Amino acid sequence: MAAAGVVFHRALLIALVHAVAVKVAARENIDLSLQIEGTIFTNISLKNIRAVPSGRGATPVENISIEEVTVHYSIPSLVRRGVSEFLHGYTLRNGYVVVKPVEGTKEQKSDLASTLHDLIQQPALFSDRVDIENLNLVAHVPDGEFAVKGLSLTLDPVKEGALEVGLLQVPRVRTWHELKARSSYANRDMILRGLEIDPQIVVEKLEMDASQRAQGVNRLDVQGEVFGGTAEFALLVRELPGKHENNVSNALAQVDSTVREVSLEKVSGTLG
Repeated sequence: MAAAGVVFHRALLIALVHAVAVKVAARENIDLSLQIEGTIFTNISLKNIRAVPSGRGATPVENISIEEVTVHYSIPSLVRRGVSEFLHGYTLRNGYVVVKPVEGTKEQKSDLASTLHDLIQQPALFSDRVDIENLNLVAHVPDGEFAVKGLSLTLDPVKEGALEVGLLQVPRVRTWHELKARSSYANRDMILRGLEIDPQIVVEKLEMDASQRAQGVNRLDVQGEVFGGTAEFALLVRELPGKHENNVSNALAQVDSTVREVSLEKVSGTLG
């Protein structure tokens, strides 16, 4: 009887999650379909996700198609330590996201940033392990088409991982192909090394340290070689206590940057 009760309640929870997801999407003028699997209590998988405009109003979404998003979590950790500490693993496979900012809205410039934040940055900062395979993002912006295609990212707390990007296209700048970097992720401290965007733009180290996120502290550090010189950038964010906990919009930020011996001739030759 106990086993039957667990199965019954699991089925109810899956149906509830499905109904809520579809209803929330409808409020954003999106028609959503998906399959939900998992125990609900320790993990959940969203599969065959399809989202398109409903036609009932404006939406930045043109098309979303994702084969799988799976998260592993601990509800006791959520209760004891909060949202920043309860995710154990995040997996995304074969995702295609196409957005077009709604003209005339204050969100026009933030829609793409929000998409990148929700799909990549949030799980990378909240989860103990991240596995993203073949994520494709396209944004039709006023200047052209911004695109990230064939992005795969492995962040493992024990062994070395990797970042691979098949294509990065920035409107009115240029397009890069086959970008690669090594990654490490001990204690939620993400470090990428050896990312050669261009012979004149090499990120030697990019660090996003979320090891103290539970205390409201986040750190970003970038070091590299640019156009014959060197560049360093550091950002330290301390979130303020209160109801806006884990919200960087309510935080104190410290920024430090240094650029040395950059060649304007090389800048012009690369970007001109």
